[in-house]
Amino acid sequence: MTDLTIPADADANQAKALVEDHIEIGDIVKVRDAERTEDHQMDVTGEVTGFESDYLEIDGNPPGEGGVRYDEIQTVGQVESS
Repeated sequence: MTDLTIPADADANQAKALVEDHIEIGDIVKVRDAERTEDHQMDVTGEVTGFESDYLEIDGNPPGEGGVRYDEIQTVGQVESS
């Protein structure tokens, strides 16, 4: 499966809808954030455990602990499906 790139002008609700169409709960994914700079990069890899209202739950974790807010996602790619 190819990576999903969230359009830069998408809001959190649009990003959530795109992500939900691209992956499923139980999939192992790699998520990269939109604010990638030389000194700040976020790559999160883990199992999708929920589509919360404002963030993608990874390995049962909220944002800051592994989960990723929809408005911070640049790309999401499936590493392994359930």
